[in-house]
Amino acid sequence: MHSKRLVIFTLILLLVLTLVVVAGCAKPEPVKPAEKPAEPTKEPAGKEVQLEEVVLTAFTGWPEKVFPNEGFWIFMDIVEEKSGGRVRINWLGGPEAMPTFEQAEALRDGLVDVLNTTPDYYVSLAPGAFALQFSELTPKEERAAGVYDLLNEYHQEKVNAYYLGRTNPGLGFYLYSKVPIREANLSGITVRVTPIYMGLVHALGGATVVMPAPEVYSALERGVVDAYGWPVIGVPDLGWHELTKYVIDHQFYNVSTSVIINYDKWKSLSPAVQQLLIEAAKEAEVKAEAHYQERFKRERELLEAKGIEFVKLAPADAEKFMKTAYETGWKEALKLSPDFAPRLRELISK
Repeated sequence: MHSKRLVIFTLILLLVLTLVVVAGCAKPEPVKPAEKPAEPTKEPAGKEVQLEEVVLTAFTGWPEKVFPNEGFWIFMDIVEEKSGGRVRINWLGGPEAMPTFEQAEALRDGLVDVLNTTPDYYVSLAPGAFALQFSELTPKEERAAGVYDLLNEYHQEKVNAYYLGRTNPGLGFYLYSKVPIREANLSGITVRVTPIYMGLVHALGGATVVMPAPEVYSALERGVVDAYGWPVIGVPDLGWHELTKYVIDHQFYNVSTSVIINYDKWKSLSPAVQQLLIEAAKEAEVKAEAHYQERFKRERELLEAKGIEFVKLAPADAEKFMKTAYETGWKEALKLSPDFAPRLRELISK
């Protein structure tokens, strides 16, 4: 009996030892390391929050390759860059897509979202904006003075639009001529004009002819006009320098090309997209001014190389020319908008 128990105890002991050995030789299950947190999605540079995808349609008041659009292209590029491509502006064309003087109505009615144009082209809708070209301030100064706030109030009421900013900052106008002009007297001279400087020409004794830009070259060639007003850049693009001999080297007024957006579309955008567009407009104003000043320098050198004379008037005549320009300009602006123009004048005059 004792021997039988000893055998059973021995068998149990051997079984336990076998199980211990097997367990010790088994490969341990590896310990899984803690999962690494997923990398956060990196937002494009300059964007702090996720933006919805937005595509805005746009017209411009000029054909693609005319200089007033260059500042708008800069604005478009900045918008796309700052948004990482989530906010884009789809240019539908210029006057070939929609007649220039009908574009603001199209924007007002929501047929297009964005417009790069000048207030001169929608004076029938918002006559008070005509006075913007007489500003004596830079865009940065205008923002600080509350000019853009006032312009927004006015554009929302008159054009159903939000005013974003300027696209041709730092540019004025010149008077160009085939015939010598050496004093502030245009008697006997016929000048191609737009409403911008019609009052100036009349006040200095000149005759005026209103015509669209595409007709100016032929009019100069045939002697229909002797002179014309135009911004300080862009003449070589049109070939007019071939028939121009003199430039009155006194810049006047302020090219007021601006970008506006349909107000209903504006209100539908998130605050983040609205702020992005505002910041892009501010940045574009700075970059566009540098771009245009460089272009102005190149074009002046080109015109001088072509033999065109830049005429500095005698001090008394220069003073008369500039004083007459602004007196007649404001007279027209106040006639067009006796309610709004005085408010704008108070802010944009030094």
